[in-house]
Amino acid sequence: MSTIESDRLVRVARVTGRAEGALGNRDTAHRWLRKPSRALGGRDVRATRGGLPHHG
Repeated sequence: MSTIESDRLVRVARVTGRAEGALGNRDTAHRWLRKPSRALGGRDVRATRGGLPHHG
């Protein structure tokens, strides 16, 4: 794993943990992270700078 990928993975873990804490449970947080956002131009939170690149 490259340094860039490692840094992104740490950011994703941090955002996921914060979402789980704020939203009360893991399933709700993961649904929110995958939900497209108008504020993000229709992208989901995972597609932002803190997310990992999507393949496929």
